[in-house]
Amino acid sequence: MSEQINDYINKIINLDFIQALKMTFVHMTLCFVVLGIIVFFQWFSIFYPYIECIYFLMIQMMYAFQYIQRKKLNPVLMLFSVLLSMLFIYYGKQYSILTLTLPVLFVHMIYLAMIHRMSLYLEKKIHFFIEPIEAYFKQLVPVFIAALLIMGLIYCQNIYIGLFISCVQLCLSFLTSIIGILLIVVLTCGFWLSGIHGVAMVGILARPFWTQMLMVNLICYINHQAIPYIGVEGFYQWFVWIGGSGATLGLVLLCRFFAKSHHLRQMGHQTLQSGLININEPVIFGAPIVQNRYLRIPFLVAPIVMSLCTYIMMAYHYINIPVMLAPWVLPSVFGGFWATGGQIFSILYIIGMIIVSLIIYLPFFICYDRQLVKEENA
Repeated sequence: MSEQINDYINKIINLDFIQALKMTFVHMTLCFVVLGIIVFFQWFSIFYPYIECIYFLMIQMMYAFQYIQRKKLNPVLMLFSVLLSMLFIYYGKQYSILTLTLPVLFVHMIYLAMIHRMSLYLEKKIHFFIEPIEAYFKQLVPVFIAALLIMGLIYCQNIYIGLFISCVQLCLSFLTSIIGILLIVVLTCGFWLSGIHGVAMVGILARPFWTQMLMVNLICYINHQAIPYIGVEGFYQWFVWIGGSGATLGLVLLCRFFAKSHHLRQMGHQTLQSGLININEPVIFGAPIVQNRYLRIPFLVAPIVMSLCTYIMMAYHYINIPVMLAPWVLPSVFGGFWATGGQIFSILYIIGMIIVSLIIYLPFFICYDRQLVKEENA
């Protein structure tokens, strides 16, 4: 049963538009990090008013590039994607550019998928020309379809763009609520406990919304306005997944310094360095946590407790809400400091969360360690 679920999930993940969406945000990460550095040190403030427009165009162009490359479509379609994006900016003046970003991205996804399917259908009909003419028409067909679709999409935008914006805002509101945050935590841990990469599975669908929320937070931060969205990726990355999914840095520290069994002591020694930068696959599959009756409970409980604590602290403004994307290779204490715009208290809070994680894992660690000692001495 689990293998069938795994196969089904892999089929979904490997869909071309999902992979194009994933790679869009993977390649955009470096841009967001650089943008965070610029804002953190208050460089080039003259460009701040143009950040929204640059972000909007880069997201649309990057997705178009990834999808066109995967489907081997006519590269000229990139120009039509730019045109479509600019037309939405021009005709969608009643909405802010940030509000339009995700709805237009979803329109883009539909637009490129329709071009691909209609092109395949029409190309099958073009078989009565000689080869050079046939090849030329095959290049020309997607361009004509793209032009017609752009006219149709812009003409009908008042019908669907408002609906798309409402749906996106509903998703953002849910994902930043405590229920949405806990759902993300439970799903991520649940996938890991089933042997599936939880962050990859949940992140590939949630990252467009996380990125959108982070950009809104950043613009509000630049303009000295209230920060609206708590449930951005930095919330999990620096304040919940300390040591990796399941907040396993506490477990790694217990294994490194307090384990009596050879297996856990060796694992703690080998995984401490990677745990400090939130990489914990060696712990999940090495301890193992998957299918482990001792460790799977704290693996789920620790991040839930830390999510609740962090949400309350951010909701009452004791901890700054993340407004910048920090490099994922940083230890949590530095990543949290960066993401919150340089708040010193965030460092102390993250250290406190590591202690909370350690306390939650402690009784389960002791039981598992004793069991391993018995097995090693048998």
